[in-house]
Parts: sequence; structure tokens; C-alpha cells
Amino acid sequence: MAVDPAAFKELFSNWPSAVAVITCRGTDGEPKGFTASSFDPLSLDPPLVLFTLHKKAGSAPHFEAADGFGVNALRAGQEELSARFAGPDADRFRGLKYSLGQTGAPLLADAWARVECRTRHRYDGGDHILFVGEIISMEFEPAEPLVYHRRGYRRVTDA
Repeated sequence: MAVDPAAFKELFSNWPSAVAVITCRGTDGEPKGFTASSFDPLSLDPPLVLFTLHKKAGSAPHFEAADGFGVNALRAGQEELSARFAGPDADRFRGLKYSLGQTGAPLLADAWARVECRTRHRYDGGDHILFVGEIISMEFEPAEPLVYHRRGYRRVTDA
């Protein structure tokens, strides 16, 4: 049975996801990053996480060449920051406070969580590349996350 691409997209638009900016040091030495909702924990021992990136994304060659990456979890109210890293702006880091991790990945000061990983594996995932990284550092403070659901930003609330 073939899966209808429109139905596939509709199903997963109903799957709520936390929003993060994934970053790395580019092959040109400059910071690179994109907005992702495809970040997940994978293993506790060793501590592994994963994300996916479309093969045709402009930043794909940079992430494929990088030794590691940063995961910057956005907080509720950071919709503009999410949109900046999802759009075509070439200077996405303009005016942002960040530090460089051990791998050279930018870690955003205003993110509620900053996780740095050494890339362990890259896998073919159809039209995406699946990256698996081992956590080498992390810091976080409790905060309400930015969530993407049904093609829009949402708030987490208790029923």
C-alpha cells in the first residue's frame, strides 16, 4: 500500500513537537543552524540523541562535515527566533548571544536548554539524513518549551 504524501504530512502535523535550533560550525568556520522539530532522545547509556535534516537543505553539507552539533531548545515566546532559523536569512546569528561549545557548535544564551553532542553516526533516511550524537555537555533550566502543533506554535497547558 502506497502512503499518500499529503496524508503523511497531515498525520504528523498533528504530532506535537518541541522546537529547537540545531547548530554546528560550518565548513567555512562560520556558525550554521536551522529550526528543527525532529529532535529526540535515543539512548541513556551511552547518552545519545538524534535529529534529521533534509538532504537538500543548504546547511546539510556543513552538518555532514562537522564533528558535532548543538541543540538549543526554544522557550515559549521565541517564535521569531524559530522563524529566523527556518527562513532564508543568511545571517541567522546576527545580534544573538551565544558561546561556542567544544565542537565549535554555537550554544544560544537564551535557549532554555543547550546540549552539545559529538556526531557518532549519520544514516540515510530517504530524503533526510539522520544524525546520531553523543551528549558531551548539557545545561538547562526549567521553562515552558516552544511547541509546534497543527502547523502553528502552541502553549503547553494543564487540562
